[in-house]
Amino acid sequence: MELEKIKSIRKTEIEKLAASPLKRKIKKIVYLLKYGMPFGRFIKYTFFYLFIIPIAKIKTNLKSKAIKKKYFGNGTNDTCYIAVNIGNAGIGDAIMAIRFLRDFAGFVSKDTNGHLVFDVFYRSPDSIKFITAALPNVRRVLNLPDYTLMRKFYDIDLKLNTFFIKEEINDNELSRKKISDKFPSILKIIENIKTNRSNLEKYIKTRPFSEGILSDAVTAMGLSRAIYLNNTGGIATPADTLKINIDIYSLPTITAKFNLQGVKFITVHDGWDENTKTKTGSSTKSYPPQKWQELVNMLKHELPDYTVVQLGGLGNGSDITGIDLNLRGKTTLKEAASLLAASSLHIDTDSGLVHIAVSLRTPCAVLFGPTNADYCSYSRFPNYITVTPSLCGNCWWSTDDWMENCPRGLSAPECMNSIEPIDIIKSINEMQILDK
Repeated sequence: MELEKIKSIRKTEIEKLAASPLKRKIKKIVYLLKYGMPFGRFIKYTFFYLFIIPIAKIKTNLKSKAIKKKYFGNGTNDTCYIAVNIGNAGIGDAIMAIRFLRDFAGFVSKDTNGHLVFDVFYRSPDSIKFITAALPNVRRVLNLPDYTLMRKFYDIDLKLNTFFIKEEINDNELSRKKISDKFPSILKIIENIKTNRSNLEKYIKTRPFSEGILSDAVTAMGLSRAIYLNNTGGIATPADTLKINIDIYSLPTITAKFNLQGVKFITVHDGWDENTKTKTGSSTKSYPPQKWQELVNMLKHELPDYTVVQLGGLGNGSDITGIDLNLRGKTTLKEAASLLAASSLHIDTDSGLVHIAVSLRTPCAVLFGPTNADYCSYSRFPNYITVTPSLCGNCWWSTDDWMENCPRGLSAPECMNSIEPIDIIKSINEMQILDK
């Protein structure tokens, strides 16, 4: 079947899904069990949310006065406390949200003498603390279940990743008066979000199944994922919007740990969000192993003075044949980020490490197949090479199992197979970002 026909069928399905909250819940549970979470873990999570969380809520309510006094100044001061739920987002989506929080704080601070405090709730808090450390307004990064217990104490409840899901002012007189008197620009931002999001509302509430439809809608507006949040909130996107002062290890420290002192190196990565499991252990987003090998061989031939280092976890992806140093599963995310900062070039598919590399101003060459390159890439910014397929492409979320199986039913994804290593090398040479 042709891709456009498949996408048309998907859009019809999403329209029906948007009209039924019950169908959305059922579909998400079925999808989670089939693709995202083992059954045993699902039972554990269900028990946790049905029994443990309600008990924890009762305990929290009993301690509410002490909590307000300790963390929120009883709500009477000049500080606006915002609960920021990034949810189960991957590292790339989390970085998008963090950039928005930085620009949000900068925008609001221009017309107030009050203070903003963000408490961020995320699936794995420790994994992003070295990134949020760059934001002085972020007070804490907390576990996602804590959001359910704590959100009522905040002046504003904000839920987002690459789209705004919820933005609500706490329904009490103190919070509303504080924001109206001290933070009027926040009211304008919330108004902008609600207005600008309205035409996408039905697709936002049917995510992730509508992700492909949303990306096409955003690019039709002339926007990309990198600037969508700011645009929706009515906040100007600064020229250096991508840069985040991530807390990384020093160059001498990180290169000494991995014996890369004085070495020029290129990093490569084969992998995707570890929250998404595939039965085959591979993904339609992956570059074929034989082509990775061919690309690495060409890199070493064209750039003999550079060492090729592979980064990534062991949860997915595979070892790339021909690399000089394999660090898969041997670094923390902070160590990987520190190596990316020292790298002369990072080559990857559409993955979270790309977002870290771009935030650190490391040149990137990124291979796109199933995902929407116009939406996901940073092609508007310097030292970023967008490598697109010569055949097909942009089929993500046109079927539920798009990450594992080609939506067109092909035995291998035509899009990623159509990207030739020689074309990647040519693009790198044309950009002139490496010394030969």
